[in-house]
Amino acid sequence: DFSCREGTVTIKEATVHTSGMKIVARGTVGLTGRSELDLRVALLYPPELAEEQPKALRLALRPMPGEKGMLGIEFRVFGPSDRPETDLPEVMARRAIGGFLGGH
Repeated sequence: DFSCREGTVTIKEATVHTSGMKIVARGTVGLTGRSELDLRVALLYPPELAEEQPKALRLALRPMPGEKGMLGIEFRVFGPSDRPETDLPEVMARRAIGGFLGGH
């Protein structure tokens, strides 16, 4: 579901199912100038597929509210569409450290 107004696409929710996993994105995409992105993206895995992921990602996966039985991680994708940035490494590090310290 999305809307377009004044050069900005607002994505209420876009979902892609692929190879047993699910990718969900929400946010905005600018259509003028440098096409700025400001998205929240969630990677969701069933437990059996989560176990096959690299250790750094496995340590960061948590049960996701509203996604029964799925483990996931949510992060930002932002900046110009031709050179987007993400905070995924920081989110993974915070979760891994929190897991070692008994938090989330």
